[in-house]
Amino acid sequence: MLHRFRRAMVRPDRDLLCGTVEVDETFLALSRKDTAKPKPKRASPKAHNRSHLVAVAVAIEVHEPKGFGRIRLRRIPGPTIEAIVPFLRENIAPRSTVPH
Repeated sequence: MLHRFRRAMVRPDRDLLCGTVEVDETFLALSRKDTAKPKPKRASPKAHNRSHLVAVAVAIEVHEPKGFGRIRLRRIPGPTIEAIVPFLRENIAPRSTVPH
């Protein structure tokens, strides 16, 4: 599966994504290995430490009837529309379709 992702991410700064492009955001759990892990505590789900989560925007060309083409990923400040719109403008061609 990883070889498909590598092939899809070729030439990230050349051509804009076009056609039907699906966009979403996700979180990656990143932490430094040199930091000590705190001891786990029993706490409610709302009390979990989320400082290690990094927001990432994802855009992918959808090929019909099935499959995908190139993809773009970028770290964003947060999962807000204000953070995603600049990512869209820089990576998606103007006449592309982005379904809701």
